[in-house]
Amino acid sequence: MDSIVSQYEVKFKKVLEKFLDPDFQLRNDVYINTLFSHLSGKHDKELSDRLLKLPIFSEWILKACAHWEKRSIQPSPYYMWTFVLPKVIQPTSEDSLLKLEHQLLPLQILPIVIVAFKHCSFVAKDFDNDDVRDIFITKLFKTMNEQTTRLTYQWKNIVMAEDEIFSLAQQALMLIMNYRKYYTKDRAIIIFQSCIYSFKDIISSLKDGRATAEIFYQNSIYLISLINCLSTFINEHEITWTESVETMCVLNATLDFLSLSGWSTRVIIEALKLLNLSISKYMSPNLALLIDKTKDSALDQIGPLLINKLHDMNWEIRDSALEILITISTFACSKFPSFQKVIIDSDLITLVVTMAVSDSESFVRASATKCLQEMIKVNEFWNPTLIQQHLPQKMIKILSEETEAIVRTEAACLVKCIYEYQTFPVEMMDDVYKTMVSAATTDLHWEVKMNALDFWCKVILNHLQNQGMIDGSFPDVTFSKEHKKIVTLTEQEIKYRLSKVLHQLSQCGCLGVFVAAIQDDCDLEVMKKAAEKIKKIARLFNMYNMDKVYICPASPSASSSSTSSPKFNQLPQISALNTPPITPRMDYSDEVIDEIIHSSDMNLLTNVYNPSEVPIRPVSNCNSNIINVSPEAFLSVLRSDLDAMVNEKTKWLQNIDDLNSLLDDMLKCYNGDVNSMDCY
Repeated sequence: MDSIVSQYEVKFKKVLEKFLDPDFQLRNDVYINTLFSHLSGKHDKELSDRLLKLPIFSEWILKACAHWEKRSIQPSPYYMWTFVLPKVIQPTSEDSLLKLEHQLLPLQILPIVIVAFKHCSFVAKDFDNDDVRDIFITKLFKTMNEQTTRLTYQWKNIVMAEDEIFSLAQQALMLIMNYRKYYTKDRAIIIFQSCIYSFKDIISSLKDGRATAEIFYQNSIYLISLINCLSTFINEHEITWTESVETMCVLNATLDFLSLSGWSTRVIIEALKLLNLSISKYMSPNLALLIDKTKDSALDQIGPLLINKLHDMNWEIRDSALEILITISTFACSKFPSFQKVIIDSDLITLVVTMAVSDSESFVRASATKCLQEMIKVNEFWNPTLIQQHLPQKMIKILSEETEAIVRTEAACLVKCIYEYQTFPVEMMDDVYKTMVSAATTDLHWEVKMNALDFWCKVILNHLQNQGMIDGSFPDVTFSKEHKKIVTLTEQEIKYRLSKVLHQLSQCGCLGVFVAAIQDDCDLEVMKKAAEKIKKIARLFNMYNMDKVYICPASPSASSSSTSSPKFNQLPQISALNTPPITPRMDYSDEVIDEIIHSSDMNLLTNVYNPSEVPIRPVSNCNSNIINVSPEAFLSVLRSDLDAMVNEKTKWLQNIDDLNSLLDDMLKCYNGDVNSMDCY
């Protein structure tokens, strides 16, 4: 091994000397990349470790920097970054803070720091009174040995002389991001601290007039990378105020940055993402210390900022602002109630409802609807604001008429949340049930069906709880709202109550929804979820030996809760497992086909360019036929082998993508006439 290393040492020395030749020009980047790939230990770790420990390597780095500085050579940013590799020098003491992994850090972050000095007119004396920054710099120098410190100063002179400092700093950020998974927590914190100080210095210089904003407008890509680097390291390395006090500056700095005008759309979006992250990670003194007030703090600026961004012309900015509003709405429920005042004072609730219904971009409408899912959990938002906005009626209309599946998906989830956390008006329950039956059975998108099934699961739970069930089982005694007295729940009484629940669920269409879902031929996930929920019901019924439907002593009411069940047209009762699969029925399908056939191409193009003139057609028909499943038929479904049905459907769907099946279908379709096959 020693002879091999000696042989490599001679060749390695010649290569390094060649790099220092004034007339040397690297003609192929592949060679240098491959060389440093070998030195990184990717191919032979033992050999690369021994080569890097050779004195010639560290000596070459110092000579290379001195050589470039002496000859005023300004190589490209690629050269400058690639040639700077860590020197492998072992710590001289076990108690020392020096570590091999820390030696590269100063060289990596230096271009990012130099941006503030070169373009923000800062000098070292400007930070003399910054005690927190002084602690960070002291910690950084303690991780560097003498040779690394000397190399860093030489590297600084090269970077300061570089005209394209933004390009160099951009590449430094790119390399940091590419290798972030190899950083330890300590290294990640140092990188985060360097980036946040650079970010703050840029903001401070722009506010004080030290720097002109034009230079940063022209190099917005660097700002995007810097902000993205901050967000990534905070999120992936879970950096908190206990590990870096600089995290307390993130929220304030981001708000100050967004208060400046002229940034590009991409920069604003990245800054809004960082602001959202800083709120969710409690990166504010008030949030970190759980001081439940926003007055005289940066948090009080969030409301006006969101109002401004929610009215932006760019839909991506509006969508990012809604993500922040979702976060603070979640906090307003219990974690930080002071956010309720921020939302109410800025009248954000009314604005979000308007965006959910009428925004021109479907992604924004979906995000606004998702935001309402969090808002309705707060009673101060629901009553009276959301009730006055007729939110339930608007969501029912969206589920019936919205053409974008992503919006209908969130609308179905919102209906479920309203049912769970608030109450629908009694007069609306018929429409609610009919709409959710249609969403669960006839919608063309599987996620809408999944959320609709979640709604029906809440309906089942609500009816069971109204009959006295607590935490998945019935207690020995309960208070009967119907008879206004305490009732002992014997086994027979529990069977009566379960039978009563089955009758109520049958009337509102819930049982038919689950029977239709387990027969879904198109959406396997819907079928799996329905089977999972039905098995939970089966376990509950088996717990109380529910083998048949019992006739209650008193006829069951339409609903024992404050809501009423809809009255559907009674259909012939048929076997639950033999019911035909429900398919979406569009009453206007023939009309649409005829309209397309009789339209010219020019008229179709006119409709594309004038979408406002195209009539809105409902996506699903809420008056579609509903399978009426009796309680007896549903009990037979509970006793069936649901797992076998799911496995059979899974195998059938897998065979659809099989190549042999595809070829067989093609041959059958074209009757063996290969020449007549469609080339498209």
